[in-house]
Amino acid sequence: MVGYYACKHDPELTKTINFYGTKNVIDICSELNIPLLYNSSSSVYGNQKDGKLMKETDKLPNETELDVYCKYKLLIEGYIKKKKNINPKFQVIVFRPATVGGPSPRMRVDLLPNHFTYCALAKGKIKVAEQTSCRAIIDIKDVISAYLKVINKKNWEHLIYNVGSHNLQKIEYAKMIQKVTDCKLILTENIGDSRNLKIDCSLLENEFSFKPNIKFDHTINNVKSWMEKNREKIEKSGFVGVINTSLTNWLSML
Repeated sequence: MVGYYACKHDPELTKTINFYGTKNVIDICSELNIPLLYNSSSSVYGNQKDGKLMKETDKLPNETELDVYCKYKLLIEGYIKKKKNINPKFQVIVFRPATVGGPSPRMRVDLLPNHFTYCALAKGKIKVAEQTSCRAIIDIKDVISAYLKVINKKNWEHLIYNVGSHNLQKIEYAKMIQKVTDCKLILTENIGDSRNLKIDCSLLENEFSFKPNIKFDHTINNVKSWMEKNREKIEKSGFVGVINTSLTNWLSML
């Protein structure tokens, strides 16, 4: 179960899938010595107030301070650490990726880069709440490149790695999209989930000789092209399969 709203909607199902289901996979991989790459989330750092770049070794919020999605991400990270201590030969790695932007086979229109681009094209405006809050973002192609670098290296020196590219304020992202799509920016309140986060990805970059190279405007142009081809279809379907929130909530954010 992926995302803040989907997990909040059904906490028990989220627990069954995201904790117990994932736990089963970890147990099997550890027992059979199958290398495991686990996707956690940079959102486990919580809503940061001081604007620092969060590193993998920084203190995390207590699970009770996190939303349902992040709570089970954090609990699974803890379970992986325990399994690794019990079985040091277990080859496992934990990624904490930034918000991913760009077109994909299973498109997520409600993620910030894609969401803002859709609003710009479909509505001619972007609603920006908490404009000075920061978000960590990376293009999907850069994520894939990073994971391939990791897969192709036999030895992993650390357990946890941040994966990201851009650390900017929401208003900065919106202004960059505005240059590409010629839309209005409207400052508002009380829409979307509240987050403020920047991440330090130097550990991954140094160990695996990886450097993200896709600029944000390139991501936006790719999303724009996808939207222009698919906008009519996704709107007619009621956004089925491309948003991880209720249609009512999605429409309220537009």
